[in-house]
Amino acid sequence: DAHSAAHCALTPVSHCLLSPGGPMKFSLEGHNFAIFGFELTSGGRYVISVSNKFLTWDMASSEICRDVDPQIEGLMLGLAVSKDWRTAAAFTSINQVVVLDIMLGQYQVVERPLDPGDEVVGLALVDETLAVYNHTYWRSYSLTGQLLAEERFTVSLPVILDMRFLSRQHYVAVFWSGDFAYEDRRIEILVSRDQQKSEVLVVEQAYCLDIQGEEVAAYILVPSNRLAKEQETESESVRRRFQIAKYMESGGVWRLCHTVSEDTPETHQLSLGGDRRDLISTTVEGFRIFPLLLRKH
Repeated sequence: DAHSAAHCALTPVSHCLLSPGGPMKFSLEGHNFAIFGFELTSGGRYVISVSNKFLTWDMASSEICRDVDPQIEGLMLGLAVSKDWRTAAAFTSINQVVVLDIMLGQYQVVERPLDPGDEVVGLALVDETLAVYNHTYWRSYSLTGQLLAEERFTVSLPVILDMRFLSRQHYVAVFWSGDFAYEDRRIEILVSRDQQKSEVLVVEQAYCLDIQGEEVAAYILVPSNRLAKEQETESESVRRRFQIAKYMESGGVWRLCHTVSEDTPETHQLSLGGDRRDLISTTVEGFRIFPLLLRKH
């Protein structure tokens, strides 16, 4: 207690956990296993969650309004919901994909959407299409399980870290080296639109995507070029200073919009605030918050 305040960026000043019988209105209980994914509707009225089954909750009353058990052997590990809230999909621990009609409660199981032995690591629902990917390639399926397309990447970094689908023909792919020793910290960001690929944006070790409509931007960490040569003899923790910059993709080209920070310490994570007014960076010593309100772009 005596030393934590000097080494922690966020320190509670008072009791912060709710006591039993306090102001908590209700809790959502109904799963027999751990919950691995949930999504909230845009209006905040309903939430859907997955474990070994789909549960849909009415947030106004905390009641379960739909309970769908697809009778799978494993657990559902990831969840995606369509923009119109009509369809949900989840991938399982035994590499199946379950597609659910939320309104009717009917489901379809897609067996082995990837090659035998390949594990599903993510999925998305867009334009009545299911996109499923692992660390090296992705496939698209109809909602009935018919294979529509497949794409394998030829980029310098071999492992898919994340994919964001804006439409069936427009997505963002993020790659990394797969180096768990953390010696190769490069990240590459690629935009594909109508099968035309953008140039690759190279990031040092932290990034944050800012996607609004069809526009794709990224806040990235790059090594600072303002360091003096005499610092090269200092310790790694002192020498590694970075810049945080915002880039916008347009016509297949990444263009620098502005620099958020000219000089920042080693950063492990970048994220936007809920209202997109601030950029939050996570460092070894705590957090840094950069206001974005005064920026034009």
